[in-house]
Amino acid sequence: MQLNNKSQIIIINPSPDEVFENLYNNIPEHVTWRIPEYRIYKFAGKFGSSEVNGYLKSIERVSYDQEPPKQ
Repeated sequence: MQLNNKSQIIIINPSPDEVFENLYNNIPEHVTWRIPEYRIYKFAGKFGSSEVNGYLKSIERVSYDQEPPKQ
């Protein structure tokens, strides 16, 4: 996987927070990449459902222009 400033992850799962917590568990220690949390999208649902399809369409419109949150 190659990362750049547009990289993102979309987690679609009935328990997306659990998947997120374990996201980097199986990556070798010498690999230090991380996608910023504001580029990780989580949705609780079953892949292929109409709710998930609607969610994916909504984030598609904003994901390319999203900037990091102001600190």
